[in-house]
Amino acid sequence: MNSMSDKCFVDTNILVYAHDRSAGVKHQRAQMLLEQLWDSGQGVLSTEVLQELCINLRRKISHPLPVDELRLLVRDLRNVGGGHQHP
Repeated sequence: MNSMSDKCFVDTNILVYAHDRSAGVKHQRAQMLLEQLWDSGQGVLSTEVLQELCINLRRKISHPLPVDELRLLVRDLRNVGGGHQHP
C-alpha cells in the first residue's frame, strides 16, 4: 500500500496538455507523465482540478471537447489510481 508521501498531486495544466493535441511536445510529455502516475497509483486529483479541467477543455483550447466526451473523461479520471482523491 502506498503512503501519501508516495503520491503526486496532478495540476490542472498537466491534464489540459494531455488532452490538447495542439500543445505539441507538452501534449506528449503530459500523456507520458500521466500514464506513469496512473499505472503506479501515485497520481492524486482534487475536485477543484477536475472543475478547472472542464472549464479549460470546454473554453480555452483550440478544439474544445464536446460535453459528452468531457463527462466520460471526468468519470474516468475520478477512477484512476484506485480512486485516490485529494480532499
